[in-house]
Amino acid sequence: MAGVAPLGALPPGESAGTGPSATGTGQITSVAEPDLAVDTTYRIDVQSDGDARWTVNRTFRFDDESDRAGFEELAEQFADGAGPERTVSAFEGASELASETTGRSMVITNVTRSTRVGTDSGSLVLSFRWTNFSRQEDGRIHVGDVFRTEPRWLSNISDGERLIITRPDGYQFYNVSTNVQNRVLLWNGPHTFGTGRPYAVFDPISSPPPSQDTTTVQSGDTPAGTALGAILALAVLAGVGYAVYTGRLDRPTESGSDTPISAEGDADTATTADSDEESAETPAADDGAGETVAATAGGAAAGVDDPDDDADEQATTDQPSDDGTDGDDVDEALLSDAERVERLLERNDGRMKQARIVEETGWSNAKVSQLLSSMAEEGQIEKLRIGRENLISFPEEGPDQ
Repeated sequence: MAGVAPLGALPPGESAGTGPSATGTGQITSVAEPDLAVDTTYRIDVQSDGDARWTVNRTFRFDDESDRAGFEELAEQFADGAGPERTVSAFEGASELASETTGRSMVITNVTRSTRVGTDSGSLVLSFRWTNFSRQEDGRIHVGDVFRTEPRWLSNISDGERLIITRPDGYQFYNVSTNVQNRVLLWNGPHTFGTGRPYAVFDPISSPPPSQDTTTVQSGDTPAGTALGAILALAVLAGVGYAVYTGRLDRPTESGSDTPISAEGDADTATTADSDEESAETPAADDGAGETVAATAGGAAAGVDDPDDDADEQATTDQPSDDGTDGDDVDEALLSDAERVERLLERNDGRMKQARIVEETGWSNAKVSQLLSSMAEEGQIEKLRIGRENLISFPEEGPDQ
């Protein structure tokens, strides 16, 4: 059993291999616990101010009343602060290492403890705030340098452990080292993190661009003039609707589109900040690709970061038909742009690269980028930046946390 101390962190004031609580590689010895099967979840809720709220949930499974009694004794010590100080000290040691590496002042504060005892299991929950956990640059929040310490305090997670990182409120995933699952980043143990991993970059969710059809009423307009303008507008809309219905209205082409380029940019264009993040946090062999979750339902071997996994993960299996339809008789001229994107995703198992959407629709990169940003804002799709590609998918239900 791994014990209370998490992730091989060092207690404050001690270096690897020294001090009464250190073992050969800086791992901390555990306090006495009942010999029970235990599952541990490390959840990091990144905050918009750069802090992070950590929750360490350790669930012990009971086989009999003796196991339950042993856990209840441990839970009393935990609630009184006797046992968990080992865990808090470990994270304080990790924060000191990270502070020295990043140059940011870091403190473990607002520590809370809670316990739960059920029929066949019990949980010890430790929660705390880690200040300055992430860095902010060019309006984005970067999580990654906090893990690049020497010695590393997070090099792997063991069997029965998992790590979860969530995005801050008002932000979306921009560049990450694993795939998004149910709107979180998830690693299941056993898993070994490669150099510079894990990492995540979050981008503010931008407001949708204003409608170009908006008409501003001048202060000199009379009520009669305003009413006349409304009647003319209704007449124009009726004519456009009839043209759409009869198929006589041509949609704008790439050359004729007057849609402004969104702040995010085209799918094939990577920002300088993103390139710097990849070069600093991603091994050269990865070529900007993210890692794949180690343990899957199929029961894979111990996870190790593999840059080749992303190509398989992102590949689509079902190709759309040549005529651009999915077998029904719906005239795509009657569909909105967002509905056309949704139909494309449905034909491709719910996931497509943004560049593929540009190719399938024949629209300009700028138009597709702006449309997808608006759909993401409304919760119709999820946009994920992996390396130099944007992966578009349908949103899933949030995790039951």
